[in-house]
Amino acid sequence: MSNFALNKVTIAEAAELLMANIVSAVENKYIPLNACITGSPGLGKSEIVMQLATRLRDVLKLDYTPAVIDVRLGGMDSADVQGIPYVAHTGFKLQVTNHTTGETFETDEKDMFFSTPAWFPRDGRVSILFLDELLNAPIHVQHAAYRIILDRTVQNNTKLPDTCAIIAAGNLKSDKTGAKPLAPAAANRFGLHLTIDSERAAESFIEYAVGAGFNQNIAGYLNWKPAHTYEAPNSEEAAFPTPRSWYMVSTHMKNKYIANDPRMLRIAIAGAVGSKVATDFMGYLEFNEKLPDWKKVRAGEGYTVKHDDGGMMYNLSNSLAFQIIDALKEANSIKNGEGTSKKTADQVEAELGHLCDVSEQLKKEAR
Repeated sequence: MSNFALNKVTIAEAAELLMANIVSAVENKYIPLNACITGSPGLGKSEIVMQLATRLRDVLKLDYTPAVIDVRLGGMDSADVQGIPYVAHTGFKLQVTNHTTGETFETDEKDMFFSTPAWFPRDGRVSILFLDELLNAPIHVQHAAYRIILDRTVQNNTKLPDTCAIIAAGNLKSDKTGAKPLAPAAANRFGLHLTIDSERAAESFIEYAVGAGFNQNIAGYLNWKPAHTYEAPNSEEAAFPTPRSWYMVSTHMKNKYIANDPRMLRIAIAGAVGSKVATDFMGYLEFNEKLPDWKKVRAGEGYTVKHDDGGMMYNLSNSLAFQIIDALKEANSIKNGEGTSKKTADQVEAELGHLCDVSEQLKKEAR
């Protein structure tokens, strides 16, 4: 795909487009356009869809959370998608002739029917049918899925409710994961083809990481070296950096049995994002020892920023940003009468002032 393709998007852009497609369809009572998300492994394609349900509930003011029917086509057979054939008695009698003996006898007529897959949505509530791994599925499974994509039915003509949105996902052919191109007739039935741009993966992932409670050093590091948000896999190691594997790093760093042992932590991080990036990230973490005591800074003890190391500056900026976010949350909590803070609004305001004094030094450096 050309680097200039207009449908290359960030995670955040993909999420907004998918939301807009479904919300408009529900509000105006038409069937949502089919959407297909492609991108390299680990960029968050599945996560986008899973988070849509909660957002749809809030935006559409529903009294339920829309179901996400997650169908992993890569591990299915065509009968799993279109329904399993079975034979049933109809009650009619047939005259059958044994051609060897010439004897004629009666038997019950049997017709072949198709079941409806248990996962197939039937009610009229808003839902998402997520056809994951569509491009990685065997050809016969893709063909079975085409009927749902094209006609919104399975083999026995059971039809999808108009309020069910179809979203498919798959990897890129260039990722060498076994992805296959869609047949033109099927591809033309998608109103949205979105490709997650791995080169811009950091843009929305850092914002997501902060909101999702990732270890704060991950956001700071990737803001410093955004190219390490995603790197294509290589033949030397199984682990490579992706938004998904950075989530795993954050989990390792919250695990006290691993995080308290530098050697174990280094091994665990390398096992998630690969040795090269892990070594660089561990070097970044060493700057933590040089960070100020934020409790003292917030209490009014001055701190002078030294602009002699780029890595240290990024680590300091990241850590300071989280301190300011924490203070703002505390101030808002006190204002709304929530939380258990023993501080007064004036005390938190004073702490914010001290943190901003440090921030002002960074701004002067930027100029």
